[in-house]
Amino acid sequence: MTRCIIVFRQEPSELAAIVSRERNWRRIEMNQLIYLIGLIVVILAILSFFGLR
Repeated sequence: MTRCIIVFRQEPSELAAIVSRERNWRRIEMNQLIYLIGLIVVILAILSFFGLR
């Protein structure tokens, strides 16, 4: 017995595309913020090692 499955792909609506872009932007924004905070912590650690802080 052969089974046949038909799959219809629905194109994403404009609203779904906008929401997806917004989520991606928030993720990128959060990653940049975490990177910046990490960079500041590393710089402060190096400065305190040399006694400049």
